[in-house]
Amino acid sequence: CAQNHWQRLLLCGVSDLAEIATLRAMERGLDIVGIYDPAAERDQFLGKPIWRTLDETPAHDARLLTEIAQPRTRFDELSAEAAAIPLLAPDVLRLDRAPG
Repeated sequence: CAQNHWQRLLLCGVSDLAEIATLRAMERGLDIVGIYDPAAERDQFLGKPIWRTLDETPAHDARLLTEIAQPRTRFDELSAEAAAIPLLAPDVLRLDRAPG
């Protein structure tokens, strides 16, 4: 994020990974604008707003995939939705491998 001058991040998926990402972002002085999660049953997570549609989200520099239940599905959805906004996927999600 620092190399690309990305300061405002949107997390994609309410999960333990989102919690870790939020803590790491705080350490690095990055701003988590909130979380996109169409299946979320709450309106906030760790004090950050949750949006169920991408149209509702505020301006952000990049998206970080934090969906752990179905990361490939969410990755494919986000990749098709807004290719102009960078989508980062942590190695722990193992998306470099073929689906299935």
